[in-house]
Amino acid sequence: MVTVADAAASPCSILLLGGPVGPFFANLARVLVRRGFVVERCLFNPGDGLFGLGDALALSPEDVGRQLEAPPWQAAVVFGVDRSRHKVLFDALRARNVPVLCLEEGYIRPGFVACEWNGSHHHSPLRLRPDAQKRDCRDRSDVTEPDEGRCHGLRQSLFAIAQVVWLLALIPILGGTWHRERRLAGEALYWPLGWMRRALHKCSDARILKELVEAGMPYRVVALQVHDDANLVANGQGWHVKTMIKELLEAFSHYAPPEEHLLFKIHPLDAGHLDHRAIVAEAIGGRVIAKRVHVVCDVPLGVAVKASCGLITVNSTSGLSGLHHGVQTDVLGLAFYEGNGLARHCSDLGMIWTTPHSPDPRTVATLKMRIYAHAVIPGSFYGAGAIERLAWRVANRLVTGMPQPSIIDTKTSNPDCIHYCSEIAFHSDISESSSSI
Repeated sequence: MVTVADAAASPCSILLLGGPVGPFFANLARVLVRRGFVVERCLFNPGDGLFGLGDALALSPEDVGRQLEAPPWQAAVVFGVDRSRHKVLFDALRARNVPVLCLEEGYIRPGFVACEWNGSHHHSPLRLRPDAQKRDCRDRSDVTEPDEGRCHGLRQSLFAIAQVVWLLALIPILGGTWHRERRLAGEALYWPLGWMRRALHKCSDARILKELVEAGMPYRVVALQVHDDANLVANGQGWHVKTMIKELLEAFSHYAPPEEHLLFKIHPLDAGHLDHRAIVAEAIGGRVIAKRVHVVCDVPLGVAVKASCGLITVNSTSGLSGLHHGVQTDVLGLAFYEGNGLARHCSDLGMIWTTPHSPDPRTVATLKMRIYAHAVIPGSFYGAGAIERLAWRVANRLVTGMPQPSIIDTKTSNPDCIHYCSEIAFHSDISESSSSI
């Protein structure tokens, strides 16, 4: 383990690749400057700087590109490494051996965010061989205590609305590039539509789940993702929401036992962008399975999965909920939690029903331990109070140290199977109240 201070002469320089996460990156820049770093931030569009730069120096993507031949930064921090524009710079930085600290919405939520060196999701260091992944030097007593802050959901919505309005006003004037290929006019329609649909179906969603659980009916949960989620697009192996629904229903009609039900769980942030209920109804057609297929949105994922006989997803972190509750978990894309004793990568959808399997409790427990020890830190990008605390924790990761090049060499990863070390006892089970899994 080497510290940033050892990497180059003081003062050290940090590059921030910040996406639309409210004021978090402004807070992080202020904290890093207070810790003695020189901070530069790449702004892809006016929305990235809406909440201020926090003492960082503003750079355009072109400015960064001109310096890539001899990068002046000792490390970089990125939110959303799978976003196409971030990925280009991430690859260029890694090719020049600049370590990149990758932030994401937490694998375990609420109250945690993902914070990993040089990759996340399918490219997470959790997929490295155990002897290649070193323990982080941080306070273990803080690892499993969530820190969501106050008004997390409300503030997240308000930050998003503010950035949409700001972009609508300034992108035509100042220019810039999008983090996602979306039209502002469409977003102004889709978000209110999503809220209306969720409100309209909230009671019926709860009733559907209650009836399935109380009747003891066998059912399988299909956890849908946001249709243009960066992890889905980058690591989904070509799967899309519509094709997944269509092909799963085809396999369900051929292979599922006649008493089993299928429960599609809409991602709340995608409720307005796609009419999932109409897509499911069209895929069913006039088949007799119609009475055994259900679509819900606003129900607790953990409750739905706990009473189910299995969970299916492309590569959503909701797959961790299936492992946590010990039910058969099948992924169609690439996920860091697949492997022997964990989720199964399912290229043949019929196998979901013809070849059952179940996660191994000890392997799952070790995965949870490794997630807490290596992949997440307490905090929130949106919750009042938690934003500032998270900024200090991320700064501590940069000050504490970074992996040696031999540790982060992607050649050490094993795409076919994940082996887990057992040198640290698992701290405790994950509670339903403090975790999405």
